[in-house]
Amino acid sequence: MDATLAASVWRQWGALFYDLLICIALAGLVSTVWVAANNGEALPSGHWGLQGSLILVVLSYFLVSDRFLQQTIGMRAWSLLVVRGSDGGRPGTVALLLRFLLAPVATAALGANYICAALRQDGRSIADLGSGTTVVYRPA
Repeated sequence: MDATLAASVWRQWGALFYDLLICIALAGLVSTVWVAANNGEALPSGHWGLQGSLILVVLSYFLVSDRFLQQTIGMRAWSLLVVRGSDGGRPGTVALLLRFLLAPVATAALGANYICAALRQDGRSIADLGSGTTVVYRPA
């Protein structure tokens, strides 16, 4: 892969911020539905149905966006694509699921996910290396 196409960490952070805003909106919508289904009463802390729904909605947002469009809404705003690391093709569902699971763990470890991306010439993060994907910059 041409190193000039590697997405900068700054672009990836920008896209992550945009996607975070979308996930907050989705979480608010899901929570509203759960509270409405509970006759307007607050749900107990740690409600398994609400927590499971939130995880499922966020997972679905990232998997469906990355699998079928190769980018989330935040990535689209920053002209980024998720590609298969070996040949630049469309990544598979398993690779994207691995990426979804690895990214928060590696980021929570003192930002190791993005430190790795900043230090590597190809811009691949720990989640990218573990899942066989790469985030590239493709100007419109």
